[in-house]
Amino acid sequence: MRDLNLLTDDEAALWVDGFSSAGGHNDRTPESETASVGNSLRLIRVPDFTVETRPNDYGGRRRTRGVFSYAKRQYDLSVTDPPIERRYLNQPDARHELGACFLTISLGELFDGYAYKLVAGVIRPE
Repeated sequence: MRDLNLLTDDEAALWVDGFSSAGGHNDRTPESETASVGNSLRLIRVPDFTVETRPNDYGGRRRTRGVFSYAKRQYDLSVTDPPIERRYLNQPDARHELGACFLTISLGELFDGYAYKLVAGVIRPE
């Protein structure tokens, strides 16, 4: 795990903050701001990571969300890591505290004028 610490990005905001969807927090970047984005993947380390399972705000299927603080900012992002989704979507809606984790954060493709920030991968130190 020490090697992962060497690979993490500097502690800076995850692209452009201040734009939130109905179900998230700092979870999207306006299309107009994406031209200045140099890369669409970040590897970060967070001291406390929480997985929440809850209904979609639009009445659709249940969602898996990742809640964490990073660079003195709060985030609530959709989790797309398949093992995490399989594990927690099969349980009742709840908050699952995972503690310190490495996260791969992805800036997804444009949708309705925004690029959404996603937790694409979760690595739990043993």
